[in-house]
Amino acid sequence: MIRTPNNAWPTERPEPDCWGGDEYLYDASNYENHRSFSCQPLASKGDYEATDRLFMTEWIACVARGDFHGSADLLGLAQDLGLPRTPHPDRRPPKVAPMHIDPFEIWEMLENAVPDGVMVAQDRVLGPYADEAISRKLLRIATEAYAFSPTADAGLPARKRWAQDMARPTVAVRAAMRAIEHSPAMIWQVDEEGGCRPLLPLAKPYWPTGAIHGHTEQLPRCQGDALVARITPTEDGTWQITGGLWVLTPPLEPLLERLEFEHLRLSRHERRLTWEDLLRWRAELLYRLCAIHSAQMEASDANPPH
Repeated sequence: MIRTPNNAWPTERPEPDCWGGDEYLYDASNYENHRSFSCQPLASKGDYEATDRLFMTEWIACVARGDFHGSADLLGLAQDLGLPRTPHPDRRPPKVAPMHIDPFEIWEMLENAVPDGVMVAQDRVLGPYADEAISRKLLRIATEAYAFSPTADAGLPARKRWAQDMARPTVAVRAAMRAIEHSPAMIWQVDEEGGCRPLLPLAKPYWPTGAIHGHTEQLPRCQGDALVARITPTEDGTWQITGGLWVLTPPLEPLLERLEFEHLRLSRHERRLTWEDLLRWRAELLYRLCAIHSAQMEASDANPPH
């Protein structure tokens, strides 16, 4: 009989977000970052790792319950780990892309660097819609949304692997990819003139101020009224949409609470993590939460109460 490792797939996963898959496995965090940026660091790496494991066990339990304020036990462990309870805004300016990037170059970047990433992107980004046959256009949007996530591969993010390839892309293409990677994902309200306003907190320099170009796609059977995307400034004064997905606007307060709860977890790796860093690193979570809400609304519309 073949022995299966007990960490091959989550033994417990929050059913409301079962498409997160191995995102809910324990991931060891950064003791050196804790020592450098905590007011009262724990005495030893062993103490830190034990506290970190307890924190993640309780964090996953809170997610399973839908408790995004955090239990008293969790908040006590977060204090011991030196985790910031409230994310702060990013004061860095956006990176400006020297050119618009062909979306298929983003697909190629992820597929070449992390070959399984394209298939994983369906679950991570589209949630319940990943369980059905989807169009190639929608798969491309999921790939664009997931391509810049560090969770795509724990060893080295896809963009860095791609940039170090023997057949290196041009300087302009690499700079454009870095600019897209630096652009936070956001859920946008789009006005009749095509302007975009963020529906969640976002540092003002990342608000689009020029003409916005790029491909967008609707979810199946769903006429979305808000756009989830990264929007990046370019040197010609326009802004480029990457991973543009139309969704039904979810209730914003619970969405914000869930994302802030994710920020608490990610802060174990970097205590200086900003709100915009969260939206860069975990864009797929924002997409997936919006897709889950859209699927729930679609189901309720198809089966109205009698």
